Amino acid sequence: MGTHYAVGFDRLDEPQGITNLGDGRVRFTAYAYTYLRNVTGDRDNSIDASGQIKLGGDYFPVIRER
Repeated sequence: MGTHYAVGFDRLDEPQGITNLGDGRVRFTAYAYTYLRNVTGDRDNSIDASGQIKLGGDYFPVIRER
């Protein structure tokens, strides 16, 4: 997603559960993912129905780790 976006998540007060892994990667807990899925409207920092997160007008895939 890009380092500048990953660093930006560190600055959010809500939700807890976002970890900057470095190299433009971010890990969301289930709580953080659910929170971002329920952000209303077509806003940045929201995850859409197809599982992509919108950042700066661009969409990036959210990949589930197992």
